[in-house]
Amino acid sequence: MLVQTFLLLSTACCALAANVLIIPSSIYPVHRYTMKHLAEELVNRKHSVTWFEYGWKKSDVALSKGVEEVFVRVPLKDPVLRDVYVVRNHSVHDRIWSTDFEDESERTSAWLASVALCDGLLQNVEGRKQFDAVVARKFDTIVVDDLYNPCGLLHTGLQKSVFIYWSMTALRTESAWAHHSPSPPSYLPVHGTKLNDKLSFLQRIQNLGAYLRAIYVHQSIVLPRIDNVFKSVVLDFL
Repeated sequence: MLVQTFLLLSTACCALAANVLIIPSSIYPVHRYTMKHLAEELVNRKHSVTWFEYGWKKSDVALSKGVEEVFVRVPLKDPVLRDVYVVRNHSVHDRIWSTDFEDESERTSAWLASVALCDGLLQNVEGRKQFDAVVARKFDTIVVDDLYNPCGLLHTGLQKSVFIYWSMTALRTESAWAHHSPSPPSYLPVHGTKLNDKLSFLQRIQNLGAYLRAIYVHQSIVLPRIDNVFKSVVLDFL
C-alpha cells in the first residue's frame, strides 16, 4: 500500500506541469481572443505554453507574457482576400449591420480563404521551415482550433502527441465546417435559411435540404482543396 501511494504521488508530481502547444485560426480575430484565455490559464497553472499561429496579419490581441509565441506572416497577393480578411474594407463589412443582410457564403468563403492561407504558409520557404520545426517538437498535449485552420489539422496528422480539438462550434470539423450546420435529426435552423426554432413540417424539410447542401459543399469543394494542399507535405514526411 505504501509503495502504491508513493507511485501515485510521484505520478501526480510529474503531472503538475505540461508542455502544451496551441494552434489557433487567424481568419477571424475572435479565435485568438478566445483561445488566449486558455493560454493564460495554463500559464497561471505553471504549464509551459507554446502558441503557433500563421496569418496574413498579426492580431492586436496580446498574449500573456509567459506564452512562447511563434507567429508566421504569410505573403498575400490576392486583392479580394486582402479586402475581406486583412484591411476589411469590403462592402460585406458594412452590410452586416443591416438586419436584412444574410451572408450565406461566409463559411464557405472563410474555409476557402483558410485553404489559401495554409497553402501560402507551406509554399513559403520560411513558413514551411517554421511549420516543420513545430511538427518536430514534442508536446504533452496540443490544442487545435479546428475551424478555418487547415494547417492546424495537418499538424494533427503529422504529430504523434495527444490532441484536443478546440471546437468553437461544439461540433466536429467535417460535419460542422460551417458551424450553422446541426447534426441530424436536430431541428436547429441552418444559417442562411432565416428560419427560427419554431419550424413547420415543410420548413423542417427545407432546413434538412439546407443542411445537406452545406455538407455537400464541404465534401465536394472544400475538402478536395485541402487534400491537394496536404499531399506534398504528407509525402515529405513518409
